[in-house]
Order: sequence, then C-alpha cells, then structure tokens
Amino acid sequence: MPYPLYMSVDGPRLPHAEVQACLGSQATFLGGGTFGDTWRCGSEAVKVLCGAASDPSQIQREINGLTRVKHPNVVELYEVRMLSIGGDSYPAMIFEYIAGGDVLERLLQDQWPSTDEAEDFLRNLLEGINALHETSTIHRDIKPANIALRNGRWNDPVILDLGLSKQLDARTITVYPNLIGTPLYMAPEQLRGERAVKASDLWAVGLVTAQLLLREHPFYKTGENISAQEYLDRLRIGPPSFPPNLKQSTSAALKRLLSYVAYSRGSARSNLRRLSEGR
Repeated sequence: MPYPLYMSVDGPRLPHAEVQACLGSQATFLGGGTFGDTWRCGSEAVKVLCGAASDPSQIQREINGLTRVKHPNVVELYEVRMLSIGGDSYPAMIFEYIAGGDVLERLLQDQWPSTDEAEDFLRNLLEGINALHETSTIHRDIKPANIALRNGRWNDPVILDLGLSKQLDARTITVYPNLIGTPLYMAPEQLRGERAVKASDLWAVGLVTAQLLLREHPFYKTGENISAQEYLDRLRIGPPSFPPNLKQSTSAALKRLLSYVAYSRGSARSNLRRLSEGR
C-alpha cells in the first residue's frame, strides 16, 4: 500500500478571505474532505460542498441521510442553502457545531481514553449507528476524523459527515469495484470491491474502538509497505489481544464486530443488547 494512517487536507480549497466575505469574519476553517470544506461560524458548522464529488446526487444523498435521523450521537443538520463565494455558487449544509474536537485530533495529540471510557465510547457510537441503520442508511466512512467528541468527552461520540452515506432502499446504480470510504477503516468486503452493507459500518466501529484500546491501528503500522492482499490476510486473522482489564462482554463484542465475514458481525441493535446483558 502504503497508506497514511490519517488523511487530512492541509487547507481550504476556497480562498479564506472570500469565504469570510460570505460567512463573516468569524468563520474559521475546521477541515476538509472529499466533498468539501467545513467552517465554524459561531454555534454552527458550515460545510461548503466544493469538492470534485460535490454533484447534486451526492448532495442529496447526504441531505437524505441526515434529515432521516434525529439522535444525540449523530450530528444534526439545520438547513441547506446556496452560498455565493468569489462569484461562484456552492451548496452549503448548516450543521450544529460540536464543541470538543474529534477523535483524530485526540490521537494526533497522543491522548487516549481509559478502558472504561473506550467501553462507553463503543456503546454510544453503536447507538448512533443503530439510529442510522434504522433509517436504512449506511454511513460507509466511519473513521476517527468523522467522530466528534461532544464537549471533549469520550463517552459522548457524535457521528459526522454522511457524505458517503447511502440509503438501502434508494434506486441508484453504483459501479463496483469502486473504493468508497477510507481504506484503513474499510471492511474486508469493501476492500474486495463489494457493496458496503450495514455490517461494514460495524466493522469500522469495532476497528476505531480497538485502536483506542490498543493505542495503535490493530492491523497496520504507519508507513508499512504491504500489498492489499497482505492487509486482507491480516484482517482474516483478526485483531491482537485486548487489554486484560477489558470487560469480557466488550472484548466479545469487538471480536464479533471485527469478524472477517460480514454476517457474523450481527446488527448494531443486537450488539447493543448483548453488551447490556453482559455477554
């Protein structure tokens, strides 16, 4: 491969001064992704869709995904409007701003949760994923940069950026094998070029949580030069051992979520139930 473990955009695509002329002088750049740049404006986060993939169908996909779910562990979309920036028009999505930063920022600062905090993180992240899945929406790109921590608390994760979300009942055609998502957090079936399913989100939830507990990616070290097949072979073997003080039910849940075969992962709801029952 090698892939960088964390991918980021160095700066905004659109000139800072032109964005501030539209959004106000208080607008500050938060980060960028495949679909656009996100700016903070007071208590709101404004996602300006200016990326190569920001076509109307992608925009509608994200809107549909976010307006179909209301849950404290999923970011809330307030409205969508067109913005005039530098003489051009761009669609923009107005979200609640989640104060506290995201998981990626914590990892880059070498800040890690305790075992108890990681267990709470897993349970509440599954709550958010369950809310998405109950609206027949797959996220398809769960990763550290797409998980905010409300008020900086590990036990209050908030799922961000449904730019890759896909409704299960939408009549759309996707040409495979397109890689949809961030490679090092993608499920085996996605890496093989197969269609993402609900269980693909569960894999990513398990992987991010395992990374928090192990304090490193469970299957890859930054800068390694391995083939895609070698990486898939590691996924088939499964993750390393988890800390001995981890609850047995949490360890069992993570092993289940990181099952190589998608149907063996269960559902978000079934995993939540088994965690609550301590098994």
